[in-house]
Amino acid sequence: MIQITDLVKLRLCPYRFYLEKMKKKKAPTTQEMYLGKVYHKIAEETVKRENQIFEELEPGCTSRKVFDVLYAEYCRVIRNVILRRKQKLTSLNIDYETLMEELRDYYKEVAIEKVFSIKKAFEKKEEDVIIGHVEYYIENSELGLLGRVDRIEIHGEVLLPVEIKTVEKKRPTSSELLQLAGYALLLERERGTTVSKGIVEYPSKRILVDIPDKLKEYILKLRDYALEILNGEIPKKVRTDKCDRCHFYDMCWGA
Repeated sequence: MIQITDLVKLRLCPYRFYLEKMKKKKAPTTQEMYLGKVYHKIAEETVKRENQIFEELEPGCTSRKVFDVLYAEYCRVIRNVILRRKQKLTSLNIDYETLMEELRDYYKEVAIEKVFSIKKAFEKKEEDVIIGHVEYYIENSELGLLGRVDRIEIHGEVLLPVEIKTVEKKRPTSSELLQLAGYALLLERERGTTVSKGIVEYPSKRILVDIPDKLKEYILKLRDYALEILNGEIPKKVRTDKCDRCHFYDMCWGA
């Protein structure tokens, strides 16, 4: 089975895919890499709690009430996630107390943004959105693919995979769209339905995107290429502007 996220990496650099999968090389854990994992875990946990909070809130509650409930829960999640990883953070020379404060400040702004969207949903009486699954593991032996979808939402009769990102961007990247296409392909096989749209969720906004068939077909082409590498083909090394920032730089281009 090949992970969807590995296909995204393969697209960016086939030789790195080869090093990781065939040579079993691992990039050392850096501050940036570990902080990314911490941010993503916090985002996952806050999303789970947001859905429960939304169900518990009364439609007529004030914006201040919504903010207080959300922000208190954000702070609780931040504290729990960081304290569970205090030892690792310290070993990487990351001041976990400072990090906690920075994240509280950041999520204060996130809470303010969420208040507006929640109040808007109440006022417009929007169609109910069913949260089908959170952190949903899915695989298909026929496709030879597997993945873990951050969240699955059902809007009426429309099934939407949601990819949660912790770094704010103006628009989804090609890698994020490709990842959604992989999840859409797996969901189509599992549910027997067409999945033509998805959502990329950043801290302050959600962006609905199209998932065209050509992107799903590209996933299958990448899968086939991955299988060729796993069966012995060695891809060529190609120097790009990303190489200088890669943890495998010395293995590829070192003297």
